[in-house]
Amino acid sequence: MHTTYNKYPEVAVRGYDDHACQGWESIRAALSARASTAAKTVLVIDCYPGVRLEELEQHLLPALGAALTLNVESARRDEQAIHTLLARNLTDDRVFGVLSCHHLEEFFDPNKLEQLRQQATAEAEGVVVIYGPGAALVHPGDLLVYADMPRWEIQQRMRHSGLGNWGADNQDEDILRRYKRAFFIEWRVFDRHKVPLLKRADFLLDTTVKEAPALVSGEALRAGLQQTTAQPFRVAPSSIPASGAASG
Repeated sequence: MHTTYNKYPEVAVRGYDDHACQGWESIRAALSARASTAAKTVLVIDCYPGVRLEELEQHLLPALGAALTLNVESARRDEQAIHTLLARNLTDDRVFGVLSCHHLEEFFDPNKLEQLRQQATAEAEGVVVIYGPGAALVHPGDLLVYADMPRWEIQQRMRHSGLGNWGADNQDEDILRRYKRAFFIEWRVFDRHKVPLLKRADFLLDTTVKEAPALVSGEALRAGLQQTTAQPFRVAPSSIPASGAASG
């Protein structure tokens, strides 16, 4: 049966044709150009959970010529400490948890965060790169990039690529328990962290499609959101199996 239903809706943002690029080479060039405008630039690449840091480490970071590179996850609390922190929210139920009111800072060791801050401050010149989920907790960034990831893609990576929860070595755990933890905890915590960053981010990085990363300026992103919310729009449709079907 023929249908005219548009499965891939899009909004053309007016006036920002030169504010986006695609491919690692173009992204490296755009960030390097902005980072080289001062004697010292702290480049912060904060990330939503589900972003593959190894892609950044392989395709982006080596080409930036950084004087110092810091991974904020080195300051994250260990898995047992995080589990203890979240026990009340996780519950013993396979599907239902308690919505989290945690803030991202609670998932990090404050002493280790402070050590990273001191390292970033001590570097006198050149590019200092701080990356990973929560990187902006170390430094607000002279140049701020937010690497986002759609929840739908996170679910696909959980189902097909063995993605575990952030801060947990649980790639082989029941998919419903991993999804529950993401829904009730991770996405709540990281949304609280992300929203204020998007209001001032210099760039948004999209690595949803493998080998086809895209970068858009913060100005174009915010203009696009303003334009979209001032007119009728719809999101791309998606569906996942119900809990009963998925458990079979």
